Amino acid sequence: MLMQYRHLGQFGASMRHLNWDDLRLFKSLIEAGTVRQAGEDLGISHSTVARRISHLEDVVGLPLVSRHRGEYVLTEAGRDMLNVARQINSSVTGLERRAVGQSQDLTGEIRLSMVDAMIHSPIMAALKVFCATYSCIHLELDLRNCVADLDRHEADLALRFTKEPDEHLIGRKLVQCGTAVYASKTYAMRFRDEGSEFTPQWIGFQPQNASKAWRERTPYPSAPIVGTIASLAGQMAACKAEMGMATLPCFMAEPDDQLERLSEVRHPPHYALWVLRHPDLRRNARVQVLVDFLSSHFKENARGYIGPSGQVQS
Repeated sequence: MLMQYRHLGQFGASMRHLNWDDLRLFKSLIEAGTVRQAGEDLGISHSTVARRISHLEDVVGLPLVSRHRGEYVLTEAGRDMLNVARQINSSVTGLERRAVGQSQDLTGEIRLSMVDAMIHSPIMAALKVFCATYSCIHLELDLRNCVADLDRHEADLALRFTKEPDEHLIGRKLVQCGTAVYASKTYAMRFRDEGSEFTPQWIGFQPQNASKAWRERTPYPSAPIVGTIASLAGQMAACKAEMGMATLPCFMAEPDDQLERLSEVRHPPHYALWVLRHPDLRRNARVQVLVDFLSSHFKENARGYIGPSGQVQS
């Protein structure tokens, strides 16, 4: 595999001193962009990252990166090294995933990825029951808003809002979630009391230069956007702080007695909630019990996720 890369041949005998940790660190630095971010990703100090990169260059005998205005720029040898690191990472990850996929033990770790909005749903109480029932399974929750890469085994399972999941993943549609416009009760009261003298504002969820077409599907298409918060949990907190109004999943906002619904409930196609896993994990016993548990939970609690019907109070 190494022979196809022109510069790797120049590394000579030093290649046998390389190990996967060196390549993994180098790959993390390039993908993170800075030593500080790479250190955070790997759980080590940024000075350790810088020192180990310098050591790696000493070992291979060639510069792998150049520093230009604070950024790391790959040399030609560095690009070859990065390609190898990514191929090895893919192979190691696939091997790990297939090994995990064969496990029939109801013990060990499950990494479940879901958006932060889910912490404001009945799922948290349900997961408490799961952990008590399967006490030998350690559940790790990933609540980042970025999508976990199941191919890279960043998670074993993902609860994901999507209209059409990737075809190669094993998926089960759990529920079609409802959304509506919400604001704090105090903010909503100003709608009614001040009438045309009050100008409501949106809490946006997309970059400032992104399309605002989503407003056309609400009762307030002309309301300005006061700010942008990518996190659904952050948007709900901003609503409660009377920053403005936001479109939120009903399972988040409806039970909160500080919020009031200002529109009818919609069921956008991209708010279908799926549980997804990689095909290599189809036979893993502990992953399967969590899939079955989640399916049962969403079936029993579907109404709360679908949202209420009926007219909005005027």
